[in-house]
Amino acid sequence: MLDTHARRYVQPAFDAGAALAERAGITPVQLTVIAFAIGLAGGVSVALDQAPAAIALLWLSGYLDAVDGTLARRAGRTSAWGTVLDITCDRIVEFAVLAGLALRFPESRMAIIGLLGAIIFSNVVFLLVGALSRETWGEGVLLPGRLVGEDGGFHSPELDDRVDDRPFAADIRVHSLGDVYRITAVARGPWFF
Repeated sequence: MLDTHARRYVQPAFDAGAALAERAGITPVQLTVIAFAIGLAGGVSVALDQAPAAIALLWLSGYLDAVDGTLARRAGRTSAWGTVLDITCDRIVEFAVLAGLALRFPESRMAIIGLLGAIIFSNVVFLLVGALSRETWGEGVLLPGRLVGEDGGFHSPELDDRVDDRPFAADIRVHSLGDVYRITAVARGPWFF
């Protein structure tokens, strides 16, 4: 996900992509599947040592991954199923890239396993915090520095008083997820920086 501050600079590109997909009659779920297939092709390109193709395919997959959500919100077609499909496809594409790296660089397999473990750990914590947040407060998923509401929009705690009555939210955000991101950054080593 893009940070709230950077999103305003790239959102026009996502809006243009969503408008184009909408005119072509492509649904948000179809766009998710297209992004998924392109991402898998990027993973195969990594394994085949086709770096320019891998980079182009993964950039396109990432772009379409952002456009599908924009399209869903624009068309009023957001759904829990679409969210699950999107998150699942993202993780499978990440795995395909890591598998491609492991096939291409067998001497780095242990480092790649460590990276995969860090990704799994951070995603599990993210999903658990989201589930606990929804259960506790009945709306939204907690992310560092913001609350993602059911409307799909980002709500900054500094600007949005909806977070003021949730002191536990800030505690989870600062401690648990902050620690997970630091652990993930260290585990990812040179790939992270």
